[in-house]
Formats: sequence, C-alpha cells, structure tokens
Amino acid sequence: MVDRIARITLRATISAALAMTAMLSLPVRAQAPAPATELKIIGGTSSPQIVDAADLKKMPRKTLTVVNPHNKKTEVYEGVPLEELLHRAGVPQGEQLRGPALATYVVAEAGDGYRVVFFAGRA
Repeated sequence: MVDRIARITLRATISAALAMTAMLSLPVRAQAPAPATELKIIGGTSSPQIVDAADLKKMPRKTLTVVNPHNKKTEVYEGVPLEELLHRAGVPQGEQLRGPALATYVVAEAGDGYRVVFFAGRA
C-alpha cells in the first residue's frame, strides 16, 4: 500500500480557524507585530506551496454560513477553499483520485499543535 500525505502546516501567533467544511480562514486581531504567517503545503505533492496572508487574499474566496449545533448561534466563515489550495499544490483530485492516489490524505497542523486528518477525496 502506498501512503501519500499532503501536510498542511500553519505557523502563526494569530488565531486560525479551519472549518470542517474545508474552508480556511485567517481571522486577525489587533496586536503587537507578529512573525509572518505562512501556510505550508508539503509532502506528497507535485508542487509544494508556501502561502502567506497576502497570497490568500489574492485567491478565490467563499463564504459559508452555519448554525453552531452547540450554542445554536449563526456563524459566518470566509476563506479560500481547501480544495483550491490542494489543487495548487498538485494533490490528486476528481478523476485523478484513482489507484494509489486513493490513499492520499491531508494532515492539517496548527502552530499550537492541533491536528486534523482529511481524506483527500473529502478535502
């Protein structure tokens, strides 16, 4: 069995949210200057990417409105779809996701150590 991993690493001192709907958002709070925020898409990709906040602002964005099942409040997320980021990195999608590529998965890891795994066919 061939393991294919696309690892996404977000290093920042600002808070970051990765919605389970594969929307990526980088909310920014007023604070002292922080180290540059970057998003790395590495490992198992044909075109590894390092993306910063300025790059994300230039990419197509989507808005998603959901009701939080815990507090019943409406929440709005906006950002670059994870699918777009993986496409730019050359991660197999759609018709390319066949044979050994079916073993592709994504590990999203935040600077604080939080991790989540996505099957590439669902990212």
